[in-house]
Amino acid sequence: MIGEANALLDSGTVEEMRAWLETGYPLAQAEDDRIAIARLLADPDISDALRAAAGTALDDNTPEALRHFLEVGRYEVGQWPVRRIMSRARGILRRLPVREPWASPSAVMPVSRFLLQDCR
Repeated sequence: MIGEANALLDSGTVEEMRAWLETGYPLAQAEDDRIAIARLLADPDISDALRAAAGTALDDNTPEALRHFLEVGRYEVGQWPVRRIMSRARGILRRLPVREPWASPSAVMPVSRFLLQDCR
């Protein structure tokens, strides 16, 4: 995509640039979106709902569906399952000084709830 845009900037006419922005750019963005979705699907910790939603976007295979999934859909279904959120909470608490009373193992659930809000 960058090569095409640079070539147009170097030697393209205004009409060619406008045509590329209307047709070429969305197709190039869709290619990037497919790769982003494939990377997401490679994560073994994603939820089944997220895996299904990503598959639906790939099956639809329109630039609009791919972009919508990445910008909206993946957050609607929840990007991470609860076990991954709990793991993130434990990791955060491990990095905190143990002398803090709120950094005890019993604080995993409140921190997990906070992280879960971030995923919605």
